[in-house]
Amino acid sequence: MKIKNLLLEALKGSATGASMLVPGVSGGTMALLMGFYDKLLDATGSFFKNPKKNSLTLLFYICFVGLGFILFSNVMSFLLNTIGQPMYLFFIGTILCSIPFLVKKAGISVLKGTDFLFTVAGILFVVLLSVLPEGILNYAEASGPMKAVALFASGILIAIALVLPGVSLSHILLVLGIYETILEAVKNFDLKFLLPIGIFSLIGVLVVVKGLDLAMKKFTKQTFMTIIGFIIASSVDIFIKNISAEPPAGITVFYCILAFLLGGGMTFILSSFSQKTKSAKEAENHG
Repeated sequence: MKIKNLLLEALKGSATGASMLVPGVSGGTMALLMGFYDKLLDATGSFFKNPKKNSLTLLFYICFVGLGFILFSNVMSFLLNTIGQPMYLFFIGTILCSIPFLVKKAGISVLKGTDFLFTVAGILFVVLLSVLPEGILNYAEASGPMKAVALFASGILIAIALVLPGVSLSHILLVLGIYETILEAVKNFDLKFLLPIGIFSLIGVLVVVKGLDLAMKKFTKQTFMTIIGFIIASSVDIFIKNISAEPPAGITVFYCILAFLLGGGMTFILSSFSQKTKSAKEAENHG
């Protein structure tokens, strides 16, 4: 990979990491928009076919997503505290305007009424997650074998949040009742907690990725329609919790509309660039 492309992919990873700081925004959705989601799926799903290459690919994106998360944590916190509503609408615009890109990516030309059932299923899945009470699987109160079961279940659900676009990791951690526990464990470098949950999450990621990769190849249209459902539901959830609860007024309304349009515009530019890059690579390979 050329230096120019490496820098571009590093920026994409960092931007994805920064976006994950926004409550309700899915890292999977942003990776999909940034155009490296498929690379992560391929590297994880076929890891043992080429361990060296796949390890480098995964390590590259993990490092830059993590770097973006760390470097932009204060900036994002400041922006959300000062211009929170325009920021949320920027990301809603970014996410919702990705739907035509996903439809095109899936190669969908004709939609049947039954196809929308998968979108409804995706919406219902996210709604179900959003109404689950916090602390439903409380690790702190578990003991003995149940603690191991809680860790295993947490790892699988964390994997789902990490892999599936439209599913927020922060919300999953709150539902599991381990959001504060994980923050404390990271702060205190508590390996007794971090190692087991990390291992179970890794196992979960491998299982979920394998299933998702298979679904995308054999049931492409249905899988992408379900992902679109995830994205619609997560966007509505962000809007309800952060916009409609306290509607913007005055000049803020203008800033919110502008932010939404900027987010949508950014998605259009990214998707167009991604399509051009893909076409150029295909032409180069055929040449």
